[in-house]
Amino acid sequence: MTSTSLALQAELEPLPSLYDRWEAEFRPLLGHTGRWEGFSYIAKDQLERTRPVIVEAGTMRRAGNWAGDGCSTLVWDWILRHKPGRGVSVDVDMNAVQLTSGLCQEMQAVCYDSVSFLRAWNDPPTLVYLDSCDYPEPLETRINSCMHQAAELGAIWSRIPSGCLIASDDSFDAQNGKPAITRLILHGLGIKPELDSYIVVWRKP
Repeated sequence: MTSTSLALQAELEPLPSLYDRWEAEFRPLLGHTGRWEGFSYIAKDQLERTRPVIVEAGTMRRAGNWAGDGCSTLVWDWILRHKPGRGVSVDVDMNAVQLTSGLCQEMQAVCYDSVSFLRAWNDPPTLVYLDSCDYPEPLETRINSCMHQAAELGAIWSRIPSGCLIASDDSFDAQNGKPAITRLILHGLGIKPELDSYIVVWRKP
């Protein structure tokens, strides 16, 4: 094939989409984890938005801990480095906030109580990602995690526009995991998950 033919072929071949580029970068890091399906679903949605506005409760705690914590804040930061928008990750742990601030270019990290912060948020989000308050043993602590997430959702609910994604990490099944109470609340409102995996994703009607 001549150099002219190769150049013509290159012109005719479509450039990789933003999602294709995102997938090529993150699949090696997350493709083997339970979070991959959820991250892929969310990333595709946010990359198709004109202006993503991402609000995350619970920021990353360890650099490179893709299989453990998921490093979701870096996933959102990539999106905002390639799309005009805004993103913030709120956490009460100053060490986590300082780590995130050093690693992210576009996601702003804020040290604050998540419920109070979300109650004051006024920029209509396109993604609310709820991943604060660990879900460990014993049962009493797990209940606190679920109730804390429900309080976060309630704090920002009136400012979540139609079409916004709401997502929770750490779902083990319908009764176990951080979104256990969130499931009940949204089910009562007639909202079913669009994706039910380790990351559960709903869309506000």
